[in-house]
This record gives sequence, structure tokens and C-alpha cells, in this order.
Amino acid sequence: MAKPTPWGRSAGRGAEAGSAVRSSFGGTPDSAAAGDRMQRWNEHRATAAELLRRARGRADDVRTSPRLIGKWGYVFSAVAGVVAFLLMFRHWMVAEGPDGIAAATAFGRIDSTTRYLAVWSSQGPPASANLTGSWAVVASTAIAVTVVAVVIYIVTNSPRFARVATGASVLAAVLIVVNLLYLTARQKDLKSMTVRRWDLGGQIGSWVDWAFNDGTKPVAGLNQLEYVASGTVTTAAIAAVIIAVAGAVVGVAMMPRRTNGSSWIPWRISVSRATTSNYMAAGSDRPPDPAPAADSPKAEPEGGPVVDNDPPDDDRHAAAPGTPQR
Repeated sequence: MAKPTPWGRSAGRGAEAGSAVRSSFGGTPDSAAAGDRMQRWNEHRATAAELLRRARGRADDVRTSPRLIGKWGYVFSAVAGVVAFLLMFRHWMVAEGPDGIAAATAFGRIDSTTRYLAVWSSQGPPASANLTGSWAVVASTAIAVTVVAVVIYIVTNSPRFARVATGASVLAAVLIVVNLLYLTARQKDLKSMTVRRWDLGGQIGSWVDWAFNDGTKPVAGLNQLEYVASGTVTTAAIAAVIIAVAGAVVGVAMMPRRTNGSSWIPWRISVSRATTSNYMAAGSDRPPDPAPAADSPKAEPEGGPVVDNDPPDDDRHAAAPGTPQR
């Protein structure tokens, strides 16, 4: 005999039993929790949309602010300086060799890892590189001056602070480039921190590394491997240089030009009739008189025409003395 199912037992009760079953499935705690989660999600989405709308409105107000019209180039220079300052805390130079890795920041801080291959060497372990961070400190000062000058220029609208910001941004870019060149010149000190020693103590350290640390041991005539330390410039250093130089170029392009009494060439020269007439009035008292025409007739004097009493040339030659006339 087949075991009756719940649906079979409830079939005789009619629509009331079916509605009770449906109401029991519809009012489970999981469905209520799902409804609450959906309601909270809709509320959070509405709040986020409202905040985004307000942020867009605020951004439009800032973009069209009268204080920032024509000054976005200086804002870009300040932001570029801040980004370059943050990148100076990253590794700019990395040297890798058989005894580990040595990396240096723009401020001269060195982070290294070593396997102590030369701990038993007669020369001792490699000395740490002596790097200075003076270039980075001066560059950071120039960046701070740039940011402060840009803020004051936006508030006061003084061209003097605009020129100060431009000069500081150019100085910061130059110092950042010099700092990178300095680290490139001193990368040999970082390489020396990662090289192996070839005396007896250094050989013992290399054999121990080969036996226990899965290292590589160069043996003459048996294997060929790359064991010379190498130094590379990181992406952070290149990005810092590019961003700093871009900020300086934009600052120079936005610097106000003085056209009265200075050697700066103005961006636009407008010539009008009023300017030309003023220039002629300032250069001479009156324009020169025009030259008379060559074929113009002579003016007759008052009292009538002038009668020429001289005989013609032929008559004067014919009436010469000493020759009788018949």
C-alpha cells in the first residue's frame, strides 16, 4: 500500500488547505530577509545617486568658478608636483646580484635583501651604499613653494605669485632630473652590495648557498650563468621625471607676459588706424610736403601776362655787327 503524501491528505480539504500551504511558504523568514536586503539596497543606491549628483554639481561649480578661470594650468603644475613628491618615496634604483637585491629611493633610503654569501670573507660583508637625499629634500621644498604660491595666486590673483609658482615648478623639475642622474651615477655602490666574494670565505658562502638554498655556484669550465650585479631605473623614477617636467612646461606656458616696458614678446599684436596715427603723431610734428609735379604750369603774376621783349635766337645771330644787311 502506497504511503499517502501531504498533497494527497490536503487534497480533500479544498481551497482552504491550499491557501494555508501557500501562505506558509510565502511567509518564510528567508523571503522576509531577502525583501529587507532588497529595500536596503535600493535605499543605498538612491543615496549614492544623490551623492553623485551633488558631486557633479559641485564639480561644475568649481570648474566654472571665476577664481579658477585661466588658472587651471597652475593647478595642474601643483598637482603634478604633489604626484612627483609621492613618487619620490618609491624605489628609483634597483640593483640585483647573486647576494640579494638593493633598492634606493630618491631620499637615499636603501632597502636590501642578502644571503650573507660574504659573511666568512676576509674582506667582510659588502658595505652599505652611502647615498644622500639632499636633492630630494630641496626638490620637495620647491614643490611645497609651488603649491603655496598657486593657492595664493588663486586667492589674490597676483601675477607675482604666478611667476613664483612657475619658477618653483621649473626648479623642482630640474632637481628631480638631477636626483635621478645622481642615483644613476651611484648605482655602482648599490651593485657592490649584491656581489659575491672570490676568496676562501666567499667560496664557502657560495657553496653553502648552492647546497642548502638552491643557489647557483659558478665553477670554471662546468657551467655558465649570469652572476654580475645589474642596476636598473624603476618606472616610478621615470614617471616622476615626466610628470614634473610636464608640470613645469605647463607653468611656463601659463605665466603672464608683460608687454609694457619689458623684453617679453606678447602673444598677440593688434594694429589699428588709431595706433598708426598715434605713432605718426609721436614720431614727427607734421608730415613732409609732397614734391611738386615736373610739368605743372607756372602761375601768372598779378597784372596780366609777362611780355618777353628779347628777340629770338635766329634774329640775334642775323643782326650781328660788322655785316651789312641788304
